[in-house]
Amino acid sequence: MGNMAIDLRQATAIQEFGDLEGAEGGLRVRTRSGTYPVKRAVSCLIEPVAGDRVLVAHDGDDPVFVLAVLERASAAPSRVVFGADAEFFAPRGRIEIGARDGIRIASPQSVELTSHQLRVNAADAQLTLERTSFAGTVLNTCVDTVKLVATSLDAVLDRWTQRVRQSLRRVDELDQLKAGQIDHAARDTLALHGKNTLVTANQLVKVDGEQIHVG
Repeated sequence: MGNMAIDLRQATAIQEFGDLEGAEGGLRVRTRSGTYPVKRAVSCLIEPVAGDRVLVAHDGDDPVFVLAVLERASAAPSRVVFGADAEFFAPRGRIEIGARDGIRIASPQSVELTSHQLRVNAADAQLTLERTSFAGTVLNTCVDTVKLVATSLDAVLDRWTQRVRQSLRRVDELDQLKAGQIDHAARDTLALHGKNTLVTANQLVKVDGEQIHVG
């Protein structure tokens, strides 16, 4: 019976309230029974800081574990810290993250989104990227205004189709077109004008119309 009593006392954890203080190499907690160095328990997700009112547990020996952060007197943000890889998983539901002032996701490595369907709704969006790669099957866009400012634009396409009401284009320097065949048709008027206009052909030049004015 005596050995059982000793084992029971050794296995009994003491829980106390305490205040965290800064110490060299870490934190320590000041309780009624004494002051001890502390170690954050895995279940205590909020990272403790000096000045916090905490709940600790110990068996009389080191280490003393911080089980929970009860009160925070300072304005330091609450940080949820994991010691290694972590997962949020809801096998029969969904997970929502909400904040009044904003949400920020940052990583020095990579951020991945994998989903059957992805929706992004925002009144204002800004995207800053050094390199962008897009691979898809179908791209549908519906916008009121598109403004593009770029140093260079290269496109390689099998087919390009456009249908517009008005098309206005200004080229300050060279405008060059090379094609196997060119077919331009205007419903009313087709005008070509330049300081010097040259029309050349290796075989045939044909001008056909009800009236032809030269000069």
